[in-house]
Amino acid sequence: EIYNSICTTFIWTCTNFHSACSDEHLTNLRRVKGGGLVSRCNAGTTQTKMKGNFGNLELWYNPSGIANLLSFDKMEKDGYEFTYQTKRTGGRYVCHTPNGDVKFEKCNKLGFHYVDMRSNEAAVCLLNTVGGNYEGYT
Repeated sequence: EIYNSICTTFIWTCTNFHSACSDEHLTNLRRVKGGGLVSRCNAGTTQTKMKGNFGNLELWYNPSGIANLLSFDKMEKDGYEFTYQTKRTGGRYVCHTPNGDVKFEKCNKLGFHYVDMRSNEAAVCLLNTVGGNYEGYT
């Protein structure tokens, strides 16, 4: 398994916001007015006042961050549906979208679930899913 902070996006259960350390897959990068985000983790504390869009998801952009993270909780609240597969896959989350399934594989080295954004299938499914497409789907 190869971990590349620019191309790897983790699904994270311990955060309530989406964030990106790379702007490679972001559009509409902008500085927010007022307060920004202060993020604390085992690696330290960082802050940012930048946001960008990843498809219909709004992410905090923090070039000082150490990973691209999608909040599991926030995605569920936004209407994304997940299942967990254990037997033949070694454990992975599957995000079901109207454009197809996105598989977050388990990184054995780190123990977290991720998707490699270099995979066109994953990127297209996540980027092309918009809120209106969920009508009649979930």
